[in-house]
Amino acid sequence: MLLNILINRNLIKRYIDDYLNYVSIDIYNDIKNMSIKDFISTFLKNIHTYKGVFLQWNMINLGHKLDKLENEVESLKNNPELNKNFLIAFLKNKKMEHYADVELNYIKKRLGKNFFSEEIYSISKKQLLELEKKIKEYVPQKYSQLIISEIRKLYLDDFKKIFELYKKYTIKLAKKFGKEISSFIIDVDSKISIDAEFYYDFNKNLIHIFRNIVIHGIETPDERLRLNKSEGGNIKCKVYEDNDYLHITISDDGKGIKIQNNNSNNDIYTVFNEGFSTVSNSNEYAGKGLGLSAIKDNIEKYGGKILLSSEENQGTTVEILLPKYFHNKN
Repeated sequence: MLLNILINRNLIKRYIDDYLNYVSIDIYNDIKNMSIKDFISTFLKNIHTYKGVFLQWNMINLGHKLDKLENEVESLKNNPELNKNFLIAFLKNKKMEHYADVELNYIKKRLGKNFFSEEIYSISKKQLLELEKKIKEYVPQKYSQLIISEIRKLYLDDFKKIFELYKKYTIKLAKKFGKEISSFIIDVDSKISIDAEFYYDFNKNLIHIFRNIVIHGIETPDERLRLNKSEGGNIKCKVYEDNDYLHITISDDGKGIKIQNNNSNNDIYTVFNEGFSTVSNSNEYAGKGLGLSAIKDNIEKYGGKILLSSEENQGTTVEILLPKYFHNKN
């Protein structure tokens, strides 16, 4: 955990700050503005995503607490006393803003009490865009493009970097479940970069796809050998663009998706239904039926689409199409 935090300090601090803001402020605004049914659905998906993110960074105690909270909130659906006042009192009593205390206290003890609070000088994206405009206006073109390309690194991100983080997590998670990853190929058009701030929520929600690949898709080495496959699973991430969309394709060669008692090809999209799961027993990593529903909601928020294809014992491909709200490096 400490190594991850040292390497990815700003990103993890952003996750922690977002989580604390959500459980301290946002959820009570949501309760006010949503129906109880819609709030519980939204809350469970958000908590499920935060849980996945924090488990990714080895914040295990926080992950366990959020998993327990998911189960408790799920049970509220059938409570005859449930109303908004009851819900507010229930959530305030959980003191969710303290769920990260164990990890945060450990971090402060090992890395210094000011590790996350040390002042960082920040420049807004608006200021950077204004700076770009002035550079174009006053600096000769032969120099301005070089300067602007460096400035854009401050607010643009690329998928290769994003997928490298998920690659490390996927390999580690596979080992935890007694599985192996033989290859994790990242094929990204080098000209494509994205607005890191705009796509922050999307990048965060990708955790559900990689976790599902490991837990539901990739078989154990023995199972794979019996199917004449390599001992470890193979994953490929590809990003390219056309005139309208940014295409993000994530494929594996696992067991595929099998929907019981359904014959229609369209039934594969049942996996995106809230509450649907292909496993009977849930734990902090799987079985809640929330992950794929959460990422589908998130993609649609951007005006995007998610496509799915799968073949039994051959694998599954998820293709995400996002409107071209991004920037080319050149």
